[in-house]
Parts: sequence; structure tokens; C-alpha cells
Amino acid sequence: WDNPLSHTRGAISMARAEDYDSASCQFFICQEDCSTKLDGLYACFGYVTEGMEYVDQICADAVPMDDNGSILEAEQPVITSIVIRSA
Repeated sequence: WDNPLSHTRGAISMARAEDYDSASCQFFICQEDCSTKLDGLYACFGYVTEGMEYVDQICADAVPMDDNGSILEAEQPVITSIVIRSA
């Protein structure tokens, strides 16, 4: 599938296991532009247009427990609201 969206700062993309067809309801937001190595491997489907300061704060407060950026369940932030706007 040809997807021109790049994993730059603010990109919203589907998380998955090793199997390319394993994505379901999890997603991630790229905080930095250096994530373009994910292009073609994960499905970017949009970008944060407002509120990146909240993403930055989550990343500043996060204490990953491994090299994959996993956060202990009890310490994970909870999203209470999302607004999706179409172009």
C-alpha cells in the first residue's frame, strides 16, 4: 500500500506486532522527526494539529522500562478526549 504520509513530528500511526496484519486499536504519536525510519513499516494516518505540548509533557514525564519505550501500566497516561477533524 503506497502511503505518502511520513513519520515526522506529530504523526499518528498504527501500532502492531511483528506481523504486518496485526494492527488493531493501538496507535502512537511521533514526538520527533527522526522517526522517518518507520515509513513503509507502519501506517501513518494523520497528524496532531493542536496540543503537541501535551505530547511533549508526556514524553518529559515518562520513565520507560525498556528500549521500546514501554511504560508500566500503572504509570501510563490516560487520554480522556480526542477531537478528529477531517480536511
